[in-house]
Amino acid sequence: MIQSTPGNVNQTSDQCGERHDSAGRNAAAKRPDGLLLVLVALLSAYVAAELTPSSYAVVLPFFGAAPHWISLGQSREIRSDEWAVWTPYMQATVRNQFRRYNQTSPYHEDLRNMNPLPLMDWGLIFKPYFWPFLMVPPSYAYSFFFAFQMFSFIYGYRQLFRRLGISDELAAGGALLLFFCGYTQYWWTTVGPSLSFFPWVVLAAMLRRRWWKYVLFVYVVVAWIFGMAYPPIIIALGFVAILVCCAFRDEATWGMKELFLTAGALACAAALVGFYYGDLLAVTMHTVYPGQRRSSSGTESLRLLMGMFAPAFNQDGYRALGLPNICESGVAGSFLPVSVIAFIDYSAFRKLILGQMQLFSRRRAVIVGAGMLLMLAWIFLPVPALVGKILLWQFVPARRMLFPAGVLLTLFCLWLLNVCGVVLTVPRISGFFAIVLVSIFSSKYVWSLAWKNTPGREFLILPVFVACAFLAWRRKLTAGQAVVHSCVLANIALFGFFNPILSAREIFVSRDTPIIRSLEQIERQDPRGWLVAPGFPGAVLNGLGFRSIQHVLLSPHLQFFRKYFPEMPDAEFNNVFNRYAHVRLGTADHPYSPQPDILIVPIARFGADRAFK
Repeated sequence: MIQSTPGNVNQTSDQCGERHDSAGRNAAAKRPDGLLLVLVALLSAYVAAELTPSSYAVVLPFFGAAPHWISLGQSREIRSDEWAVWTPYMQATVRNQFRRYNQTSPYHEDLRNMNPLPLMDWGLIFKPYFWPFLMVPPSYAYSFFFAFQMFSFIYGYRQLFRRLGISDELAAGGALLLFFCGYTQYWWTTVGPSLSFFPWVVLAAMLRRRWWKYVLFVYVVVAWIFGMAYPPIIIALGFVAILVCCAFRDEATWGMKELFLTAGALACAAALVGFYYGDLLAVTMHTVYPGQRRSSSGTESLRLLMGMFAPAFNQDGYRALGLPNICESGVAGSFLPVSVIAFIDYSAFRKLILGQMQLFSRRRAVIVGAGMLLMLAWIFLPVPALVGKILLWQFVPARRMLFPAGVLLTLFCLWLLNVCGVVLTVPRISGFFAIVLVSIFSSKYVWSLAWKNTPGREFLILPVFVACAFLAWRRKLTAGQAVVHSCVLANIALFGFFNPILSAREIFVSRDTPIIRSLEQIERQDPRGWLVAPGFPGAVLNGLGFRSIQHVLLSPHLQFFRKYFPEMPDAEFNNVFNRYAHVRLGTADHPYSPQPDILIVPIARFGADRAFK
């Protein structure tokens, strides 16, 4: 039998991590930071091997090619917004020698867009993750970009949790839980910068008052937004940042002066972002899509909420259940909330609720818990539209709020474990196992799946927890570590192998295949030097340097298309072309948009005989 109590197993600093004497700080300062050393070593090797999590290998068969360098795992066709859009734009940026406008495209589109690209303009000051493009081959620089994100995410959330009073043994595990959750892994190659740079914004905001704090805060905010200028994620995570600062502020230093100075720094950051993206904002705000897109509350099924407590609830392997695709099924889920229910010290929890813990303010739990519940209500329940307008949530599709809500849920659980402690007993472990098994088998029942076909990795939490509990009994781990480490290993098994490993050389190397030579000949024969050829997804043709009509336009090019469709009424023309769009060549007589981000144009309109002089 394994039986532990907070006092003899959960040996955190001062039991809760918020009370630190000078001797403890000095001792901690002398110890090497193990997580930092491990991350630097692993990610240095990652960059030296020129690795990326890109699924660009999906593109190679279109051109009759195959990977020649490191290629491990399975490239995911569903990650088309990466391999068909963003990675080709990165290739185009390198081919254009990092200039702002794409000279290898018939549209000459502005490369200063929502996607992070290493453009040689003043914005590069705020993109340290792209500085290696100035010094090394693009394959190494591109690998560094992803390594920078991984370091920023794992180390950043660990430091944030520590700053919020959570002991290091739980903080590192919490950071890994968020990194290896479904949402992060499924969307990593698109919104990775937004997720990974966010904790540094909160850390900068919570620094003690110094003159340089506000300069640093401006820099970090701008760098975060330049990393991925995607308003839904920025708005939702911005709410989380404000909530955390309100809950964990230092009462002695956060007065009205501090508030005004921080607001002024935020205004300066907004002005820099507005100046940089002024042209893009002026166009995008008036588009049919996404400019006119508005979101309402309660659009998601409660089955997604189940995924936050039973992480594999809405998937079978990497096959989504009840949702359009595996990425849309992703939430910031783990077994941590269930672990809190099963193993928290309820006597200490009662004292916290009654306000009898002098070192810990229940105000923090109330603020974080209320904010989390409000976000979950907006995602899953009908909420008055006025709430969304006040918080700007009408610009945030409910599904894009799942990660920010998951950050609050993870923080809430870690803080409760840290404050109240962990109790491991055989009855509690048995109850935890029962909850896990019920969640696994109930998901199979809900989705009408055979129980015997359940992937084995869904059960990994059980033997891993037994092993960690044994180590806790042997005093090799604390009880808190046993709980959090088990949840981390379970998430790694469930989601950690979704993204492949691909050498960045595959992305930037020049290729010579019969298909590429044929396309080059078609382009040479066109008097405009354009490639008018269907059958290739996204922007992959332009990524290889072709001046292709079939492309992805991140902002509309109305003047370009107006020359080819002068007969269309203004209203119809605006509705069809004024949008973010994957431009595809088709055989129809008239252009049309079958879905918000797709534009079909007649291939006959772009023949060589239609060249405009």
